[in-house]
Amino acid sequence: MSVTLRELLKLPIYKKYVQVVNEGNINNIVRSLTVMEAPDFHVSSLSRNALVLTTLSAHHESIDDINRTVEALCRARIAGIMIKVGRYVDMIEESTLDIAKRYGMPLLTLSPNVYFTDILTDSFYYIADDRAALIEEINSLNNQLMNAILRNRSVRDLMRIIDRKFNSRSYLLDTHFEVVDSTSKNSRELESVIEVAKILASHREKDRKYRFQQRDGIVVHACENRDIDEGYYCISVNEGDETPLALYMQMFSRILSIKLFENEIVENTKQQMTAALIDDILFTTHKDESVITDRLKMLHFTPLDRHFIMIINKSGKQGKKNVFHRAIEKALSVKYSSFFVFLMEDSFVAIVSERESESSRHFRENVNCCMEILEKTESNIHAACSSVTADLRDIPNHYTQAKRAMHFGSNSGDQGVYFYDDYIEIGLVYHGLESHTADIFFEKIIDPLLEYDKQYSSKLWASLECCFQTQSLEEASRKMFIHISTLRYRIQKIEQLTGLNYMKRSDRHRLYMAYILYRAGCNRPETEEEAAP
Repeated sequence: MSVTLRELLKLPIYKKYVQVVNEGNINNIVRSLTVMEAPDFHVSSLSRNALVLTTLSAHHESIDDINRTVEALCRARIAGIMIKVGRYVDMIEESTLDIAKRYGMPLLTLSPNVYFTDILTDSFYYIADDRAALIEEINSLNNQLMNAILRNRSVRDLMRIIDRKFNSRSYLLDTHFEVVDSTSKNSRELESVIEVAKILASHREKDRKYRFQQRDGIVVHACENRDIDEGYYCISVNEGDETPLALYMQMFSRILSIKLFENEIVENTKQQMTAALIDDILFTTHKDESVITDRLKMLHFTPLDRHFIMIINKSGKQGKKNVFHRAIEKALSVKYSSFFVFLMEDSFVAIVSERESESSRHFRENVNCCMEILEKTESNIHAACSSVTADLRDIPNHYTQAKRAMHFGSNSGDQGVYFYDDYIEIGLVYHGLESHTADIFFEKIIDPLLEYDKQYSSKLWASLECCFQTQSLEEASRKMFIHISTLRYRIQKIEQLTGLNYMKRSDRHRLYMAYILYRAGCNRPETEEEAAP
């Protein structure tokens, strides 16, 4: 049975949402539907029996560009053109209609209140030569796949079942468009597949109802579980008739979503199994360094000469933990050959080891480079780093250093990686916060300045901080956008309130200690356990 465009227009969804602007050859046979959204869509690859759906998103800024695109489609002698109005174009211009009339091309408009996926799904079922046979075939393939899953076959084996059916190549991508598994090593085809997957991802950011994307023989379907995208299942076929393929993929992507979720459960289980070893390494004092070395080797980690701890976390919208884990490992691998990354509570912790020759001169540069690479794929990243040690027995103390660096750095509003060495003074003063001496500093220096600022909306404390963060009073005044005489007046007011003269070395040291003590106090967690285990 051959389906004409006229027959499709009788479907309920067409009657409700589609209008015929130009009938043209309305009896054209329709064997496939495709969506044209990308600016470099290959018109030459279209089948003569294709119905093209588009919003003209890549061409809407110029009526000339729209007309050139429509004329190119007409010359391809496709079955028809369906343009969604109300998104990028509000109506069909007379000049565009004239082109369709000249070529006898059926030109349809689609309401903005319906999705392409709804039109595609209803059309695909109707276009199938034998609807009952198609459903039976889908059920048969579904049974093959479920039997394969029950036999615990790999993801690649599952994809090969589909490949044999369609003479295709399959790719499974994660949400960062990295290949989880594939049945092909064609790098050029993979680039095209990733490009189509990114188009689908951009649509799904705006509306979750977009499930798949077709382009040039490539079909990409989202794999989701509990309204969270697990990845993208992609198929590339040799010929452009993708009509039934999207129906199979809708079913198969659900199965792969289960498989991806299963893989995540396995990864989480592995994380839990390593937790006992990690606890022993991070929270137990060992006199014999070889004991820690043995524990680390059980985690497939090879200690080198010098070691440090990093803590990496992600604020804001949280994605898949295993994806973030792989991204951290990939970033660290650029500079380090020996490291182990694990999940501790809500943060990832990395034990990193390197050769003596690699460590001292470029320590900060290497860490910053890894985090810059990570930030290219992940947003809202916060990282803290301990100092370096040659003794594995110091690992528990260095884990505490990394935790405190994260706490001090994030609360002080600093940017970039928080290195513990930058907060040594705060860490030292931190231990004296509950002492009587600390109470004197707050009573005699800190509290009077803060209370004066609060009462008179002055900026004495901010001025003092800026003086300690710059090399001179002139630089501090420029940074604060005030005249130098204004800054000197504030310093005099500080002396009146505290009895300490900033220009006198011994008094300036006491003011600096108050400044450090205040920073330590502001960065103090609610309980001691939150800062160090």
